Amino acid sequence: MKSFHLTEHLWPLATTLATVFLLMDEPTKLFSQKDTPLVPGAAPMLSKLEMALQNVSNDSSMAEVIQVAARASVLLSEKYTLLEECNVYSISIGVSQFIFNK
Repeated sequence: MKSFHLTEHLWPLATTLATVFLLMDEPTKLFSQKDTPLVPGAAPMLSKLEMALQNVSNDSSMAEVIQVAARASVLLSEKYTLLEECNVYSISIGVSQFIFNK
């Protein structure tokens, strides 16, 4: 177990990483529910997470390893986020927000 102890210089990195992981708390709770989240609830949250991770990847005060990991996460989310290529998703999100928020 001693090999798993953090050295003194790794504690700041671990603390920063814990802060970055907090960005994923709300989406994780949403996607961990028994029922599948609907696109109107999921898409904006994923966009918000992607923007937050983009900010982390561009933050020069962050450790490089965290910046690289955040950038990799953004690239992965862009790979699977093809909503902008199909107007139906954007229209359905707007319509559902209008209908359900009356």
